[in-house]
Amino acid sequence: PGLLEHILRFAGAQDVVASISVCHFWASASVSDAVWESQCQALWSDKVYVPPRFLTPTHMSRLHAYWGSVEDAKRVAITPEELCSFEWSCRTKGWVSAARWWQRQPPRLRTYKPDGTSFDTEEGSGKWRFVPSSSGCTGPKGSFIRHKRGRDLPTHFMCRWAKNWGWVMQNCWTISTSFPLPHRGEEPDLEDDGIICQSVTVDTCADEALRFNVGL
Repeated sequence: PGLLEHILRFAGAQDVVASISVCHFWASASVSDAVWESQCQALWSDKVYVPPRFLTPTHMSRLHAYWGSVEDAKRVAITPEELCSFEWSCRTKGWVSAARWWQRQPPRLRTYKPDGTSFDTEEGSGKWRFVPSSSGCTGPKGSFIRHKRGRDLPTHFMCRWAKNWGWVMQNCWTISTSFPLPHRGEEPDLEDDGIICQSVTVDTCADEALRFNVGL
């Protein structure tokens, strides 16, 4: 099936899947690593995060790696190892004159350590921990992160940006990304009025924001 494999490398993933049912000969070519390696490369070329287990050919077939990575991109619970592996770009929501991102400068950066500490280039040292729920929402471990600088801040919610599979962490006042945050005006999804920021607002975190503002 060498020639057929070569042809199928230029077909779309759904077309390759459909060809599996044609006959045994087509099926053997349609599930081969040669075909699905090309599909993986095309799919992942513009993605900022694909878990390492999918990238190594010896761990699983390229067919399973392709569809496994597609399913994983829907996952919103981050692992401690993933959280600590990134340098997070951070900005405030709402215009703040002193905030770097709003002045079209590079955003501030934050890193995390497995011991539960974090460091922000503007706000200094802090602590972090996973919590099981926030504001009436629940999810698997890694869906919600609470930061502490003196006292607890409103909980950050985790999600993924479908465009590049990167991680997004946000509460009612800030948003952080596991990839370099695009400059102001470049990506509507990540602007304050975009679909991602609007999914976590002051209304979402009203109780926690109120408790913080009154010093509790």
